[in-house]
Amino acid sequence: MNNKAIPHIARIAQHFDFLALQELMDPTALSKLQQAVEAASGEPWS
Repeated sequence: MNNKAIPHIARIAQHFDFLALQELMDPTALSKLQQAVEAASGEPWS
């Protein structure tokens, strides 16, 4: 996942209560995605 895709993924992910990630290659990408989902939804995701 590149940094350009994170906001797009976050906009979609904010509509779901549960997300599963498979084969995470870059742990920092998960943190970036979490921050983007929180910003998009206004809700804490952890």
